[in-house]
Amino acid sequence: MTLSQSPYEELILNNPTFRARYDRIMGELLNGPMQIDAQIAFLNDLESPLSSALVADPNNNIDDNVSERFDSLRQWVSGRVININQQLAD
Repeated sequence: MTLSQSPYEELILNNPTFRARYDRIMGELLNGPMQIDAQIAFLNDLESPLSSALVADPNNNIDDNVSERFDSLRQWVSGRVININQQLAD
């Protein structure tokens, strides 16, 4: 697989000074307010009050599977945070 960089990535993330700051900030966020448990707790808090509204919304594309969609979001968040932490460790 070939990876390519956008102009943003080339200019900012390839600059050692900016990259170090970016990595530090992302690390602090993912080990603090955006850690996996906090993000999953946020989704858990949203699920109950939003479920009936999402099911009733005629424009939704998830039908009655709101619970499955929230489960999918929780899994995605967990995987994404793990992936970013791995990238920061490299």
